[in-house]
Amino acid sequence: MQLKTCLAMPTPALRKWIETQHPKLSSPNLGGNGAWYWPARNSTIHGCVVAHIDTVWDRDRGKKHWPVIYHDTKARVLWSPDGLGADDRAGVALAIRLRRATGCAVLLCDGEESGGRGACAAVGNVELRRALRQHEYLLGLDRRGIGNYACYCGEPSSFRSWLNSFGLREVWGTFSDTSILARYLAIPAGNLSVGYYDEHHRSEHLKLDDWHAAFNVAVRILRAVPPFDWREWNPTMLRPKASAYVLPNAQRDFFGPIDSTRWDNYHDNR
Repeated sequence: MQLKTCLAMPTPALRKWIETQHPKLSSPNLGGNGAWYWPARNSTIHGCVVAHIDTVWDRDRGKKHWPVIYHDTKARVLWSPDGLGADDRAGVALAIRLRRATGCAVLLCDGEESGGRGACAAVGNVELRRALRQHEYLLGLDRRGIGNYACYCGEPSSFRSWLNSFGLREVWGTFSDTSILARYLAIPAGNLSVGYYDEHHRSEHLKLDDWHAAFNVAVRILRAVPPFDWREWNPTMLRPKASAYVLPNAQRDFFGPIDSTRWDNYHDNR
């Protein structure tokens, strides 16, 4: 799928397209939002990339409206007066391209903008949870800017140092699907910047040079061998400011109280 097509496609149409790509596993819907997983085709890839298919413009676009997307060829920028939706369609297009280039595993989630419902559904599915826990780390593709990443669950210093070795800089983050996945799967996760700016505003735009740079960094990360010394990592509770985003009422009903240990009983052996 081409980048501009991925940016413009209404979310219901993208869901149908995803089903035609024969995901190995999919989760039951939670509030109408699910997740789709493709395992790695390359056994040397130890991580799984994560992106979300929904955008804040879904209600405006409806089921059939394709926004007009402009390409400033001089500045190498994509933008739309209807709202670009590069958060996180840029990540989805990047995940598709990374799978073609490296054979990496991919998890696409729905409902991130409404509180991470698809990520919740993913960890609530026994079979999908078991598959995801075979990975050594998760690489989210859902941050603004370029050259930085965010961790949300007190990931070990060895993991952060490993990401820093690729020329990345850690920055503060509030919420993404990886904040839910890392917490309930006990897998370190870094959320990588993919080149979009001014997300959730009509001025949102995607810098193509930054998007390509994010692809190159992600390829280097996926093809590298991680240090493997965070296997016994126990994720800390999310920061109070972020926890309110992670478990709003719908997810709280699904998971139980935020300090519950019920999910510890479901952690499968690696």
